[in-house]
Amino acid sequence: MDDTRDVYEEFIDNDGLEDNLESLDELQVENNMDACPNPNLNPEWFTSNTWDNIHDASPSLETGLMSWRLGDELSKGMLFKNKAAIQHALTMFSVGLNKKFKYMKSDLGRLVVTCVHDASLKDADPTTVTQLKCDSRGVPGTCTFNSSFWAFGPCIEGFKYYRPVISIDAMHLYGKYKGKLLLAMATDANNEVYLLAFAVVESESKETWGWFLVCLTRFVTDRTNLCIISDRHSRLKAYFNDTSMTWLQPPKAHHRYCFHHVASNVNAKWKIPELKNLVWRVTSANQVRKFEAVLELIRNVKPAAHRYLEAKSKQKWTLPHDGGHRYGAVTTNLSECFNGILKGARSLPITAMVRFTFFKVNSYFDARHNLTLDQLEASQEWCKYAMDKFEKNQAKAKDHIVTRMGAQVRLYQVDTPGNPLSNRGRQHTHRVDLRGMTCTCGKWEAYKILCSHVIAIYAKYKHDAQQFIDPCYSVTHRYHSYDWYSNR
Repeated sequence: MDDTRDVYEEFIDNDGLEDNLESLDELQVENNMDACPNPNLNPEWFTSNTWDNIHDASPSLETGLMSWRLGDELSKGMLFKNKAAIQHALTMFSVGLNKKFKYMKSDLGRLVVTCVHDASLKDADPTTVTQLKCDSRGVPGTCTFNSSFWAFGPCIEGFKYYRPVISIDAMHLYGKYKGKLLLAMATDANNEVYLLAFAVVESESKETWGWFLVCLTRFVTDRTNLCIISDRHSRLKAYFNDTSMTWLQPPKAHHRYCFHHVASNVNAKWKIPELKNLVWRVTSANQVRKFEAVLELIRNVKPAAHRYLEAKSKQKWTLPHDGGHRYGAVTTNLSECFNGILKGARSLPITAMVRFTFFKVNSYFDARHNLTLDQLEASQEWCKYAMDKFEKNQAKAKDHIVTRMGAQVRLYQVDTPGNPLSNRGRQHTHRVDLRGMTCTCGKWEAYKILCSHVIAIYAKYKHDAQQFIDPCYSVTHRYHSYDWYSNR
């Protein structure tokens, strides 16, 4: 045998045991702990267990069985008391997903269900949003209607072309079932009503308004610097004043009051017609100078009313302190007008009411799409609302005197001559910052349409002033907002 080979190699080569077995008895294994550490055959958790303290660290072989609770996702391994409990869970789960289902098989061992897809759902616009909120009243297999929300897809898509200003309001429902219809609307490029979203709720409360606003900002628009105009309903104010709702705080959103409701509230408290007119003037004043002057008149007429207004945040109820978020929208009158249009539909069942709003929105889209198409073919660039304001300011700009204060920083001084035929037409001086897009008159910032002072500057230096009108007033934007087929 080769001396360089050990016994084990000889064992392999010979396919059997070595003839000299005594040599195997002489083999010893070296005690090398580094090469082969001695394993602990009895882990600590095993030796430390006693009858009073048993701990099994091995993986559990149990299945994940659990009882279903309202709000849980349905999953394998859930336990139910009986068949009625399963039916109740399926009902609540399907309502939460706004889906229908039907039973395929039911026996002692299992219950098989499948989703039902209606033909109407296949034909519907997939971008349309609907939300249904139901309550469980403890009756197995049933739930009670609470609220519903709907917003049509073309309206959602078209809103991105317009001013980020939304007016919200509530209307009474008539008929057998009372309640409230919550409404959100905007204005299009021609300052006409643009319907955004609807909801039917039981009453106006912090909870219902909160749910409506959550649906509005989650499914309809996620634009920043969104201006939301409303009345001063206490429940609505409470929700906006809750600073934990960060998505309703600046700069994400800006809450503003309807000027008409502010004036009406003052009139309801003191019932002085002159005071109501002064409140309207102070809220809608474009300049801080005019605002302070009218506010002083209110102090002279009714000091208590002056203190009442001063206690409110000026950003919410005045135009000069608004920061330009309103785009000149000062009331919720458009929603009040639509209130009259919906008057006949507010006694209908909810499904019929949804159909009514659908056909009303469809009629708006059809008529305005055709109108704006004709305007584009006629090479009309701006809508009538913006052009009326622009042309009015353009006529006033002819008498303005422009002085350039700094060409590099684009600062100008504009002097307006007095009008001897008007008691209010005194001479004034305004400062225009073209780079900052502001004028001390406040109108450019408030409406995003050039004031007469800015128009005078561009006219003097032979520039086209119309190109600086906000694009939200353009015919092109209006056309795209109503071109629902291309937006799909």
